[in-house]
Amino acid sequence: MNITYNKVAKKFSIDCPFRENHLISEIPSKRFQKRIKLWHVPVLYRNAEHLLSNLRGHMDEESIQIAENVVSLRRVKQEDFPSWYAFKTKPYKHQIKALNHSWGLEAYALFMEMGTGKTKIAIDLHSARFMTAAINAWVVFCPNAIRDNWVDEIRVHCPLTDIPVFVVGDLTAPKAAKMIKTAEQSERFIAIVGIESLQQIHRGGAAWKTLMGMIGDRKYAVSVDESHLVKNPDANRSRNIEGFAEYATHRGVMTGSPIAQGLLDLYMPFQIIDPNIIGIGDYYSFRNRYAEMGGYENKEIIGYRNVEELMSAIKPYVFQCTKEEALDLPDKIYIRRNITMSKEQERVYKEIHKESEVMISDMVRAGKPIEVIAESVITKYGMLQQVTGGFLNYKEVIGEDDDAEVVRRSTWLVEPLKNPKILDLIAVAEENPTKKIIVWAKFRNEIAMIVEALEAKFGKVVSEYHGGIPNKPGNDQRKANLTEFKTGNNRFFVANQQTGGTGLTVNESTLVYYYSNSLKLVDRLQSEDRNHRIGQGEAVTYVDGVCHGTIDCDILESIRGKKDVADYVKEKMK
Repeated sequence: MNITYNKVAKKFSIDCPFRENHLISEIPSKRFQKRIKLWHVPVLYRNAEHLLSNLRGHMDEESIQIAENVVSLRRVKQEDFPSWYAFKTKPYKHQIKALNHSWGLEAYALFMEMGTGKTKIAIDLHSARFMTAAINAWVVFCPNAIRDNWVDEIRVHCPLTDIPVFVVGDLTAPKAAKMIKTAEQSERFIAIVGIESLQQIHRGGAAWKTLMGMIGDRKYAVSVDESHLVKNPDANRSRNIEGFAEYATHRGVMTGSPIAQGLLDLYMPFQIIDPNIIGIGDYYSFRNRYAEMGGYENKEIIGYRNVEELMSAIKPYVFQCTKEEALDLPDKIYIRRNITMSKEQERVYKEIHKESEVMISDMVRAGKPIEVIAESVITKYGMLQQVTGGFLNYKEVIGEDDDAEVVRRSTWLVEPLKNPKILDLIAVAEENPTKKIIVWAKFRNEIAMIVEALEAKFGKVVSEYHGGIPNKPGNDQRKANLTEFKTGNNRFFVANQQTGGTGLTVNESTLVYYYSNSLKLVDRLQSEDRNHRIGQGEAVTYVDGVCHGTIDCDILESIRGKKDVADYVKEKMK
């Protein structure tokens, strides 16, 4: 057997007689090249370590030197976060630990639960790297629904107030050209890129071309938020991010659910940040080493093996934290997720908004009292809330003249599994696979859509609780549904605040999603207390799904200001 380094293929090349083929079988990742009758072995840590330990006598000097270099590069150098850095917002103790863990690493993984503040950690980490000139661009890949959240969080936590932040998506050619030109003229910048905008074409599409035009030959860092969304090695989004990250100076992934579907979920995130961490080479070699296959045609995963080896390989690069471990977190954690409506929702929203504005302007010109005008504004809010939720109630006249009858109708503006808010709720559920989740929605139509979508995605694991569910003696279905959520297998409790917002104790959940809010502050406060009360031993995370640039924002602003929406509207009018 002879082992050399192939400069063209950039792989170890093994000439092995048939009688010695048993020595090849233990190499973690290899492929036989029939045309040249040689084995090719990727130059990765695990392969290099195996060759040096077991087949060193068959290697020439060049291949030994290359293998030793690969092994030496894997030595992890940890370095405390710089003491000179002036935080714009005070970090928690667990965030300082995460910064100290990640600062000296070119590749890192923040496996932290939602609500533990991994976004702030990434912002401080890369702000310091900007300050030391280690990078002059930072690219964040995240779901479209939270791109605006990243912009907001950067404004809150980043001490570099003059740094431009770009949101990159499927832009038109003129907008893309303008963004590229502005980036070229900037000394440094941050780009927030929607993961979904990279899924259509491999190394193509408007978002990819815009990003490549912006980056040029810069020293850039890459962060992938909610990295569980790029676990499929064959998906365009995964391949695009992997290809882009290959030339970055620093690479990080962030998620609260690194192995939601199993151990093999770890392959792609670590392939993105550094293929040498696991050092296997390709997904199927990874699967063969760490998964026990069986079932139909031997294609089902029936167990795992070499788990300790895998955990040992990734451990130096991972900072892990749950809310229970983050002891200095506040009792209540609030997260806002900005969502973009569908085109049909946007069309209907603009139409209703325009008609309402005309009517309200007429009332103002007519000198109507503020109270009367405010009442009309509240009515408008209710209609627009329906649209952001994905449906619309309307009245239809049946018949003519004296025989005419007004019938109340309702229509969905978007199918449940295509509804942007519901898709965001599902994304939150997938990021927190072990959590029971309370979902509050104002309208019955919303509840119906939510239940249909959740059951289609996760199965019959939803408990409904609203006025349409019987609660009579001998037929108390509401109580049965609540019990099934509290003590049974149901994972979701979907309710409206008017029915379920008072009197209940649901401490089994520490994660709440507000699909829509009541216009009364007391309804919000009461609903928050359903699982933040005596007996709750953990911090509770409240997530608001907000359609960006709509009345959802006004309603949430009034809640944050501790006001009823009616009082908020009157103050704005005055």
